[in-house]
Amino acid sequence: MNQADLIHEVAVRSDITKKESAVVVKEVLNVIRDAVSHGETVRLPDFGTFTPVLQKEKNITLPQTQEKIVRPAKFIAKFKAGKLFRKLVNDNMKVI
Repeated sequence: MNQADLIHEVAVRSDITKKESAVVVKEVLNVIRDAVSHGETVRLPDFGTFTPVLQKEKNITLPQTQEKIVRPAKFIAKFKAGKLFRKLVNDNMKVI
């Protein structure tokens, strides 16, 4: 599913237009993005948690040249699925 598919599904399930749905979906994503990028944790019960996490500085070796470099510390956005979300995924997916 891509963003257009998500917008369509929200429109159908909410009985609103695609244009209205697009505004809602984009604003929800903007709110989450803004909050996490400013150091806040966003908790959505039964869905999951978005958290900014600091990755420490790390010594790495470039595979092509074997050159050793230091990857600087940086913040990343981390998502942890909620209990209900994990259960739904597990119940609805089939192990091959």
